[in-house]
Amino acid sequence: MTFCQRTVLDLALSGVLGYLIGSIPTAFLLVRWKENVDIRNEGSGNMGALNSFQVTRSRLVGGGVLLFDLLKGMGAVKLASVLIGDPFALQATAGVAAVAGHNFPIWLRFKG
Repeated sequence: MTFCQRTVLDLALSGVLGYLIGSIPTAFLLVRWKENVDIRNEGSGNMGALNSFQVTRSRLVGGGVLLFDLLKGMGAVKLASVLIGDPFALQATAGVAAVAGHNFPIWLRFKG
């Protein structure tokens, strides 16, 4: 396998890992656990920390969503760095893919 092929495979793996980690719907899961409602049908319909707080009236849920969303991005970058390598391009690919996964999660039919 040539260096170029290896680099492309590393970038693809970094993107897939980042997307899958970023696509974990933390707001959906935490609000479903706390209030047993679909956050997409409540409040503004946005799956973010502010709407999570407004729907549940719980600072713990709103703060938890914010914290877990931050950790998803950081975790995707760190995991790509540990598993694949340390080049900036791999970390950037994982970070951008995590944001894409956060905005368009596969688990919720790409509606984030």
